[in-house]
Order: sequence, then structure tokens, then C-alpha cells
Amino acid sequence: MTVALADNVDQRFAASLANLESGEPPRRRQAIAFLEKLGGLRAFQVASALVGDSDPIVAAAARRICAESSKKGLILRNNLQAQPLAQKILIKDFYQLLDEVVFIIRRNLNRVVMDSFLFSIPKFALVTLIFLCPYFEVLKEVFAEGWIIFPAIFVYEVFWRPLIWSSTGAAVLEGFPENVLRRQSMKMSGVRFYRKILFLDLVESLLYAVVLTCVYAWYLNYFSSLWPAAIFFLFWAMIWVDSSCSTVARILISDSEARILWRSGYIGNFTLAIKLGMVLALLYLMIVGSSVSLLWMFGFDALLNGPILFLFGFVIAADALLDPFVMGYRILLTRLSLDPGCL
Repeated sequence: MTVALADNVDQRFAASLANLESGEPPRRRQAIAFLEKLGGLRAFQVASALVGDSDPIVAAAARRICAESSKKGLILRNNLQAQPLAQKILIKDFYQLLDEVVFIIRRNLNRVVMDSFLFSIPKFALVTLIFLCPYFEVLKEVFAEGWIIFPAIFVYEVFWRPLIWSSTGAAVLEGFPENVLRRQSMKMSGVRFYRKILFLDLVESLLYAVVLTCVYAWYLNYFSSLWPAAIFFLFWAMIWVDSSCSTVARILISDSEARILWRSGYIGNFTLAIKLGMVLALLYLMIVGSSVSLLWMFGFDALLNGPILFLFGFVIAADALLDPFVMGYRILLTRLSLDPGCL
């Protein structure tokens, strides 16, 4: 458990030292983040001993503290030797991988949330229209027209998704502790980058659009069962396990012509893909269940007896909220799989 940080600055500083000496990555990173915010001579003294720390996130924060302190004219009388306070950090399991994703997103949370919201406006607008259907007959008629909905699905999945990579993807990448990756995030913009992502993700995007189209066609009674959607989903899932990571790899490497090398243990790991799918299914259920509970709690339980179209609205809203997390996971997984020599 993380040592509680008191309101008093001295006590919080002492608690940070205890966290740094704990050897637990989350506690040590919380402590160095506080010292970076605190600044001053005391933070400078501690950070100077951590510039060579085995945890790259702690070491990077320590170097930033030292750089800022030097700009302000602070000088240490004695040159302190860097003494690592913890063992080398290794990501040993899937759950530690998820923890690292959350930590990376938190480092640039404001921009991740803002960019994710801005580029999810089409989804939120669609959700709003879905929930207005009971009050406007014309909306019901629009959502019952496949020739309107099906092209909209393909346009969004194929042509809009690359724009999300150039915004939210770059925001997530800026949360990495490595300077080379943060610099790479500046290149994730422009027409050339858009075309690159469009063609790299084309097969995956088309398959996913077909899956969504089949599900909606079943809703409109074009199909009597969901078997077509299930078959296309299986094909999409098999491609997603590998192609999504190779797409991110092409984003992360500086040289677009460089040969991609992989470290064993991460890329194409079917077990990791299954675990991520289970976690995402659980998160979708939590978000949809919470939304339904809130409607019931605030007296809108009559809406719960509405058309099955409402279920699409809940799932689309959940998808918009989880998109940055999935994007961060894909980037981190690929970063662990890439050989550092390719960067």
C-alpha cells in the first residue's frame, strides 16, 4: 500500500523518501512525481542520486528535476553518486502491462481526455440521436434505413479512425518516459501520416466495418441470425492480434523503410489478446451496467423498455470512453516488442 502523503510539505517529503526506498514501482513513481512538482534544493538533492535509476520513468523524472534546478541556479556542493534504490523493472505479466498503460496515460491525461473527446464527437452525437428516437419519428425512420447507416459505418471506421491516431495516439505517446518516443509523437500529423495510417489499417478497418454492418443488418432483420457477424468478427480478431501491432510499429519507428524486428514474448501473443478481450468485455459491461443503473436511479426507467437500438447507444458510448486505453495498450505492447535498435 502506498504511504499516505500528509498535507504538511515536510511530512509529504519524508513520505516520498519512504516510497522511493520501498522498491515498489508505483510508490517510487508517485514519489518522484511529487518531488518534480515540489522542486527546490531538497528535490534536487534526491533527484541527483536517481538519474541512473534502473526504473527509466524514475530516472527520466530525476533528470528533468536536475535540469530545471540547474536552470534556476541551484548547485550541489557534493557530487552525489547515483544509487539505484530498486531492482530492474521487468513487466512480468498481463496485469502489470495494464498498470503501465494507465500510468502512461496519466502522465498526459489532460490532452488524452481532450483529444479523445473531440474526436469522439461523432460517436457521442450518434448516441444522442439514438436516445432521441422515441421522441422524434423522423429519427426512427432514419435509423431504419440501411442505405444511410451502412455507408456511415464504413466512412467512420475507414476514414475517421486515422484522424484519431494523429490526435489521441500522439497524446498517449507523449506520456512515455522516453524522449525519442515523445519526439516521434510530433510527427504524427499531416496528410502524409493520415495516408500512411489509412493504408496500413485498411484491411482491419474494412473487416471491422463489415462486422458492425452485419450486426446492424441483423437488427434491421436483413439477417435472421448473427452468424455472419460472428464469422467476420473471427477473421477480424485474427488480423487484429498481429496487424494492429505492426501498424503501431510503423508509427513508432523513425525510418519508414527500416526492417521491423520483434522481441519474443509479446508480439502475436494470443494469450495476451484473449486476456485483453476479457478485460474489455468486463469494462464494457461495467459502463453499460452503470449507465442503465443511472437511468433507473434518476427516474428514466421507462426508457429501459425502449427499442433494442438503445443497446447500441450504450455500447457506442462505452467504446468512445475506452478508445484511449486500447490505443495506449497497443502502443505499449508494440514498444515492448520492438527491438530498440529500430527506434
